[in-house]
Amino acid sequence: MKSKVVPALLTMILIFGFTFIAQAEDIDWPKENITLTICYGAGGTTDISSRYVANFMEKEWGVKVVCENKPGGGGITTASLNSQKKPDGYSLCSIPASPLTIAPHRQKLPYDPMKDITLIAQYAYWNFAVAVKTNSPFESFSDIIEYARKNPGKLSYGVSGAGNTQHLLMEMLFDQEGVDVVGVPFKSGAEAVAATLGGHIDFMAGVSEWLPSVRSGDMKLIVCLDAQRMEEFPEIPSILELGYKSYAAANFLGIAAPPGVDPRIVKKIQDTVEKVCKDPGFIALMNKIQFPIKFRGHEEWTEFTKKTYEEMKSAIDKAGLGIQNKFFRKFFLLEFSTSRKNSALFLSSCQKSKKMREGSWVECLPR
Repeated sequence: MKSKVVPALLTMILIFGFTFIAQAEDIDWPKENITLTICYGAGGTTDISSRYVANFMEKEWGVKVVCENKPGGGGITTASLNSQKKPDGYSLCSIPASPLTIAPHRQKLPYDPMKDITLIAQYAYWNFAVAVKTNSPFESFSDIIEYARKNPGKLSYGVSGAGNTQHLLMEMLFDQEGVDVVGVPFKSGAEAVAATLGGHIDFMAGVSEWLPSVRSGDMKLIVCLDAQRMEEFPEIPSILELGYKSYAAANFLGIAAPPGVDPRIVKKIQDTVEKVCKDPGFIALMNKIQFPIKFRGHEEWTEFTKKTYEEMKSAIDKAGLGIQNKFFRKFFLLEFSTSRKNSALFLSSCQKSKKMREGSWVECLPR
């Protein structure tokens, strides 16, 4: 008799256990419209890919996903806003590596990147590169370094936001070479491209916003800021090949939410992002804009970010570009005007100002 009771009890336990798990994973969400805050300005790879993800979510969930661009501080503005939202799943954001793994080591933030943000799913990483106008005299990265060494403070380059990954990489490289090059932050990579083509800056360091101009012949690449060459441009050397062995990069983009979101909602969003990464239309789009797809779920992405956080702390401290660095502390306060006229005014005033060389960037801003 005993032998028959035990299997029966085990069967009941398994049935009720699986029923509980199924109920735990099922949640009646979403019931209303969702806001997706995009961390960079319109027209760049982050904006384009985020809007595709939002459209995919709309089709999956049957609610509107409203996109809002909130550029500033290389993603810090969006991260800060996100950390203050209600943890109900109706406030999401696209978030890159910079505000989570770089900015915390460079300035005091209104949020804790390891506690105040729920990382849901990564969907991409970038191809970083340095691009110049086709008629630029610079044919290689060594040309830039050589000119900068002979002409301190004369060269300028653009990035999509102060303190983001490409900004840090360039400053680490210039610091290693001991040269003075003026960095100019824009609200998007597309604006940095326009400034380069307009002759307001000498080159840009960014992701594939430069791609259409390179394909059209208006711009050319001189170095890939990654560990390996790009598939579409195999002739362009990687920065490692040029001898910069201490190179380190924080590189990812994904969907995040405020802290304390219901794990069932996190799972539902994560599964949807994973579907996006396998969607033929998304794959075609990402190939077109040279934005490699990389999926990491909630747990894997969270652990990867913690690891990257420590790696970037070590790299930043080694380069002497941490919070104690006067130049970067001032530079992080900068909100750059994106008009071409103000771009030229900014560079003109800064290049003539002794305060620029002392790190007082804010006082160089056009009024």
